[in-house]
Amino acid sequence: MHFDSSFGLRKVQAIAAAPHVVAQHVFYPSISYTVESETVRVDAHNKLATKVKERPVAYASHLDARIYSYYAQQLQQQYKAVFTVAKFG
Repeated sequence: MHFDSSFGLRKVQAIAAAPHVVAQHVFYPSISYTVESETVRVDAHNKLATKVKERPVAYASHLDARIYSYYAQQLQQQYKAVFTVAKFG
């Protein structure tokens, strides 16, 4: 879910693939909130114990999400290359 207009793939690729453009890009602050969920388990005395677990949820703008995705993919390729050399070197 995003809170801005979508961009075409070519425009996103042109922006994300240009580090000097990304360096000058003003990222929107993420809209975020916390979701609370309750977990139940059996404690040491065979009694049910509940615990509230908080999970942060955040939404980025379309362009910001695409830039993050682009660089995540770039990093993943680098990590795979390093891991493959280290493991099978």
